Amino acid sequence: MVDQITVEQLDKILESLFDKRIEVDEATAAKTKLENELRALKTVVILHLKELDRSNYAGGRGSVTMSEKRNVTMPKDVEHKNMLWSWMRDRDIFDQYATVNSRSLNALYKAEYQAALEKGPDALMTFSLPGIEAPTVHEDLTIRKSRK
Repeated sequence: MVDQITVEQLDKILESLFDKRIEVDEATAAKTKLENELRALKTVVILHLKELDRSNYAGGRGSVTMSEKRNVTMPKDVEHKNMLWSWMRDRDIFDQYATVNSRSLNALYKAEYQAALEKGPDALMTFSLPGIEAPTVHEDLTIRKSRK
């Protein structure tokens, strides 16, 4: 149990909270700037390696190796998703690759939990999603700047 706190004490804690939030935002912006600079330098090195017809280079502080990475996007609509799933089923790899991402799974859980909650205590007591462990629950705090 937390001891009694005064409004003045809570105001002081909130001041620290908002100061820390500003500090984090500034550090995040600085990190983003550094990452963009790093990305630009990598592009320059790749261009020079290509000019030299090389895929790697060893210098005094280390080495660099150029590689290609290919990424695809998820199917753009249900029709394309079904085409992919059909292809995977034909190759008997559907169960291996057809997964639900974490964000979608949590959205589904939240919707089903809300539906059970609306049905009442009995439905909530027996609520679960097949194959899914009980959720971890944590409390969070939304921080918004004053509109002064």
